[in-house]
Amino acid sequence: MINLAKIKEKRRAEKITLKKMADALGYGTASGYYRVESGSVKLLAEQVPTVCQILKMEYSDIFFDNQLSISEN
Repeated sequence: MINLAKIKEKRRAEKITLKKMADALGYGTASGYYRVESGSVKLLAEQVPTVCQILKMEYSDIFFDNQLSISEN
């Protein structure tokens, strides 16, 4: 699962505008990308490499840590 809060935090820290992200991902407007960051529209698998490149992140950085716990039955 993608950690949208982490993407938004990194974008803001790097001072990258919504418009720049929108342009890079092929959205017509900043609000188009905003809907991705807010969770209204899903970030597509094909867009992950572009997001990572712009935000200088590794692929694994944008996903929630999924740790499995072992339970005894």
